[in-house]
Amino acid sequence: MKIKGNKDAIKKGFHAVESVISGTNINPMLQNVKIVAKGKTLELSTTDLEVSVSYTVGSVEVIKPGKMVGPENKIASIVKEWSEDNIEITEEDRKCIIEGVNSYFKILCLDPEEFPVIPKFVKEEYIEIDKDILIEMIKKTSFIIHFLSSSVISMLSSDHSFTIDAILFSGPTILPGLITSTTPTV
Repeated sequence: MKIKGNKDAIKKGFHAVESVISGTNINPMLQNVKIVAKGKTLELSTTDLEVSVSYTVGSVEVIKPGKMVGPENKIASIVKEWSEDNIEITEEDRKCIIEGVNSYFKILCLDPEEFPVIPKFVKEEYIEIDKDILIEMIKKTSFIIHFLSSSVISMLSSDHSFTIDAILFSGPTILPGLITSTTPTV
């Protein structure tokens, strides 16, 4: 894999996917970012097996398509501090090589086939909602989560545990600014 691209666009991509990386994760593979170069795009993906983020950086020059998995914190810190406008990232023999006119970095990578599979987002299985409406809905229902969780836990015996920490959305629903699919979604 070999790409050349604008540092700011790639930096924005790393910023988008880094929130999923946890410093306390037991599985070392989950500390990494999967980088896939194809067409004219660079896809960055991270996961903690509960939440996954994929971000596509457009308008990169893909010299050689391919994929790699490397330590997100090391690669991202180099990209964030990069002083030149353009950056070149190459994967060669499980090494990530980041270079420019005056800089050269080499970082060991892992087998991309060992990275967890991130499910693809299927457009038919989501709803779009105005953020202000969603915030209002959460404010109006979040108090009950703590109340119910506390009440149910106090009723259960000590060898059981129970937590309510979610809000169920189902459709079709008619609310101003809310668009749902015709099939129920969660």
